Amino acid sequence: MTETTSIDVPDTTIATRDESVELLSFKGNKKIKFLPMKINESFQNLYAMFAGSCSLTVISRENFKGLNKLRILDLQYNAIEKIYSDTFEDIATIEYLSLSKFFSILITIKANIFVFFIFVPTR
Repeated sequence: MTETTSIDVPDTTIATRDESVELLSFKGNKKIKFLPMKINESFQNLYAMFAGSCSLTVISRENFKGLNKLRILDLQYNAIEKIYSDTFEDIATIEYLSLSKFFSILITIKANIFVFFIFVPTR
């Protein structure tokens, strides 16, 4: 069994490079309005990112670029106003994505934003 390393970031600036980190949590930090850019340069093996219950207002492709191993992305309970159409293009490996229960209305979601997702009908 592989040992999992995680970093919980309550009020901290990320200034480290650690390939052993697989889980990153910003959960509940109301000071976070934007996700860090180029996070893949610090955490190449990131498997899960939790940024629920923050104060995110915008997410873009740059937030997830190069996160080739990301499987879980939790962005629920935020105030996201804009999601760009190419936001999720670089994370085709995603298995769980939560965008539920936004405190504000999503103002801009362009067509075909989830074009790469495969939907399996339920019976």
